[in-house]
Amino acid sequence: MTEAQILRAIKDFLNYHMNLGNLVWNRQPCGAQYPGGKRKIEACHPGTPDMVVHRNGLTLYIEIKSKEGKLKPEQVEFHKLLYAQGISTYTVRSVEEVQERLGL
Repeated sequence: MTEAQILRAIKDFLNYHMNLGNLVWNRQPCGAQYPGGKRKIEACHPGTPDMVVHRNGLTLYIEIKSKEGKLKPEQVEFHKLLYAQGISTYTVRSVEEVQERLGL
């Protein structure tokens, strides 16, 4: 699966559980790109994970990658900042990994 396909599946999963009242989540729209890769907006700190999920008093940041996908250096650095503050941050590659992390 591509990263976009994984993202869509995870969004569907999270929306389903949000509608059941099991969690609250938000997509982190950190930047849109023009064709050719030029950034047109920068809405958050470089390296911010793709989404944030709140469940049972916990906050988890989730970065989505394909099976072969690797974190960019700015993602690694920002994840270290989150860890240093005691914030759970995960890189996931499937809906099943999200389900496991959330205990659903």
